[in-house]
This record gives sequence, C-alpha cells and structure tokens, in this order.
Amino acid sequence: MLCALWACSAFAGTVYVSTDVPKTILDNTSVGSEITVPDSFLITDVNVTVNISHTFDSDLFFLVYSPQQNIGVYLAYLVGGSGDNFVNTVFDDSAATPIESGTAPFAGVYRPRSNGPPLSSFIGQNAQGTWSLWVADTATVDTGTLNSWSLEISGSSSDVPEPGSLVALASGLIFLCCLRRK
Repeated sequence: MLCALWACSAFAGTVYVSTDVPKTILDNTSVGSEITVPDSFLITDVNVTVNISHTFDSDLFFLVYSPQQNIGVYLAYLVGGSGDNFVNTVFDDSAATPIESGTAPFAGVYRPRSNGPPLSSFIGQNAQGTWSLWVADTATVDTGTLNSWSLEISGSSSDVPEPGSLVALASGLIFLCCLRRK
C-alpha cells in the first residue's frame, strides 16, 4: 500500500557473504562468524547458505542470529550421523525437505530444524547490522572447518519514502485539494 503512494526500494534476494572465514571447529567448542549488512530495509525472506567440512556431522549444531539478537534460528541440530560435510547447503523455510530428512553430505536446499523458530521469524525486522552464525561441536575426536556462509535477504524499504517521491505525493495532494474546492 505504501509503495503505491511513493517509490520504494526493493531488495530482491540480495546476497551478503561472510569475510571472516574459514574458522576451525574444534572438539567440544563453538565458533562464531559475522556478516554485516549495510542496507536498511524490512525483511520479507531470509535464506542461509553454509559450507562446513566436518568428519562427523551429527557432532554439530548451528544457528543464526539477526542484528536484533532476540531470536536464534537452529539451522541444523545433530543431523547426518557419521556422514561428512555440509556442501553449499541452503536453508530455506519453503524447501520441501527438512534437514532432519536429509543425508550427508548435505548438498541442496533444506528447511531448517523443525523443532524451533523458522527463518520467517526474522520477517519484519530491519536487515541492517551484524548477523552471526554459531557452529558448535558437541563431541570429541572429529573436528572441522566453517569454510563459508552467506545470507540471501529479500525485503523492502517501504517504511522510508525516497525524498523525490514525497514531493510528488505532496503535489498530488495539493492538486486534489484544489479540484475539490471548485
């Protein structure tokens, strides 16, 4: 509705990539990585892609936090048995297969862990700020590496009109007021 009154900027699947990786995942520890989103807009969809090398996937769980840090979304939690690796694994709420039904090496598109908040929990939040991904290893013997991760965020800046469109809106309202007086 607001976009009908003034021009809005759309962010259709803008990809943001972490630059602080790779990071080693040691036994019984967790490792964090960050992505800073410079653009300010309201989120309508979020997908997360991860590349993790690990020799026993079910040792791992990992979750993503938005800049507001009020919701952590578990992407995967102790899945994959003794299988290895998450290879360009995309987490998308609209995926047909939940991560719990996948097999290692996890390659393709999966719904995040079904026993927790979905990525759609981020809808309506401002995308701008520092996002974080935390990967935890819960056992000994097998270690790995967080090789890379990225966010694909869609949204709209409909909450903030562009200056030129306000002039057009004001001119239109003045014109309508003048027509009404006649």
